Amino acid sequence: MIKLNKKIQALFQARGLCSVAASTLDEEAYDEWRWTAAEVQQRVYALDELFENNCVLPSVAENTFWRQLENASIPDRAIKLGVLANGVDSLRQYGEIERAIHDLNFDGCSVQEYGHIAKLKCADVRIARDLIDAYALVPQRSNRLRKFFEYYDSLMELVEDFADINEDREDWNFNFWLTPVRAGADPNVVVNNLITQLLRVASQLEESWGRLSSADQIIAGKSWVYAKWSLQRIRWQPQRLVTRLAKVEAIPYEVLFTSAVNANSSYVA
Repeated sequence: MIKLNKKIQALFQARGLCSVAASTLDEEAYDEWRWTAAEVQQRVYALDELFENNCVLPSVAENTFWRQLENASIPDRAIKLGVLANGVDSLRQYGEIERAIHDLNFDGCSVQEYGHIAKLKCADVRIARDLIDAYALVPQRSNRLRKFFEYYDSLMELVEDFADINEDREDWNFNFWLTPVRAGADPNVVVNNLITQLLRVASQLEESWGRLSSADQIIAGKSWVYAKWSLQRIRWQPQRLVTRLAKVEAIPYEVLFTSAVNANSSYVA
């Protein structure tokens, strides 16, 4: 069986990808899916690292990484279904949000935009999910199960950004909790809006869970349990979150930019 690197393995497990693929594919197809999905994800992570670590984006390297992602090897059926093309299009749209951060033009996002941004942000996971169907040759997921995982992935983007607050405080990542504060938003407003969004998506997830067949609930069961556990870690501590964000653990982007350029550490023309 193909071994995944730890970061990719952690993502695939947290999003329930491996359990869904294992319940859907035979052993040979499962191994092929793991290899292909991991290759695509590795190329996404290469782009992630470029955006995270450079205050000024090196255009040549960025264009090279986008081409490598677009040219990832996937099965013909996945090409016909537009799995990679649609996913890359969403990732490019998300990249424009992160580009605004690098250009110091990010002035926050409205509550109404949270759902759309989360959908763009988890496009890499969506590629991996859709590749499962491509390797199955015939669609194995019902529309209701697809909807369940759409809500699940949106919820987990918010949850994972919460877990990454300390990690993201000195880089150029977009983080739902951190980025608006670094752009000048009131931490009280940010936390209140995001917990409201979390509860909204959790309610949609619970409703979609109730509509699944017993067979689909077996496939999605671990993800459902993990989502409920993850939500409990956040929803009962809003004041702690406000205090955490208000401590200015996050370095404002202007300060980070100036420090990086002065140190000549991350600038690549």
